[in-house]
Amino acid sequence: MAKKKLFSREELKELGFEETYVPRERSGGESFTYYTLELIKDFYLISGAFEEETEEVGVTPMESSRKVSLKFIKAYLEEFKN
Repeated sequence: MAKKKLFSREELKELGFEETYVPRERSGGESFTYYTLELIKDFYLISGAFEEETEEVGVTPMESSRKVSLKFIKAYLEEFKN
């Protein structure tokens, strides 16, 4: 079983993720930063929110209209089994 990985801001940037800053006015709460990476057209990975004291976050697929194969879903489930 693969070990679950948390990522720092620097690691996400090195992997090619794009940074998005969300100010307090837009978030309705505290400001935060998150990162996205388009793997293939219309299929993204998105990070958790980096708030003031957050050092590492997880990454998850983001909803999209792209259809994925059963093979992909099985591999994804295997990667994230407990």
